[in-house]
Amino acid sequence: YIRDPFAHNIIPQGMLNTVALAAGKYYPSPNRPGINGNYTAATSSAALEDAYTVRVDHNISDKSRLYFRWSQKREFLENGGGPGFFGAGNSAGPWAYSPDNRLDWAGDYSHSFSPTTIMTLDLGFARWVQGRKAPVPFLPSALGLPTYLDSGNQSIFPTFSIAGMEGLGPIYGFNGAPQDIKSVAVGLSKTRGKHSVSLGFMFVDFLWNNYQSSIPLFGFSPGFSNGPDPTAAI
Repeated sequence: YIRDPFAHNIIPQGMLNTVALAAGKYYPSPNRPGINGNYTAATSSAALEDAYTVRVDHNISDKSRLYFRWSQKREFLENGGGPGFFGAGNSAGPWAYSPDNRLDWAGDYSHSFSPTTIMTLDLGFARWVQGRKAPVPFLPSALGLPTYLDSGNQSIFPTFSIAGMEGLGPIYGFNGAPQDIKSVAVGLSKTRGKHSVSLGFMFVDFLWNNYQSSIPLFGFSPGFSNGPDPTAAI
């Protein structure tokens, strides 16, 4: 093509891409006049949290003591403007769920061999699971894209990035970063007169997993239709 203008500046219906036509239906209807900046929405993003801690102390004897603590926090966030931006049931909205849950527990045992000699044993575990996931499942093949994009964690609306206008699709795909920390510590302290001696060791195991699924991404800029000119020599 040589970039001649279409008649009446309208692209013929038969030349419009079927995927683009299907995706365009997910844009919300204009609520303001004009052809630019004709849609606005006021919305909010949820930030919910539920946390608690339980601790038990037990005196086994005059010389031995034990405690155990359990803490858990469930946190739920919305990123990208929340469901009100494009509508709660719109799969193409630019928002995502962000679960951010964590738990940890700790236990300690102490024993006094004598008024001047004390042993301690500490155990601990912590888990923190951060993540992102698209709020509304969607099969990309519903837009006419290849069916292999429907499999696994890729069942989300594709992202269409269009220069100069609001795009379509969530800002995040499925991803997560669960972290586990395990620890063991043993200590022994001895006091004699004005002096005290302490010795011990600590073992810490840190495990960080990370997984992320790709998002079908399509980007369009003004240079997308700049050429080449088939009538010009190369």
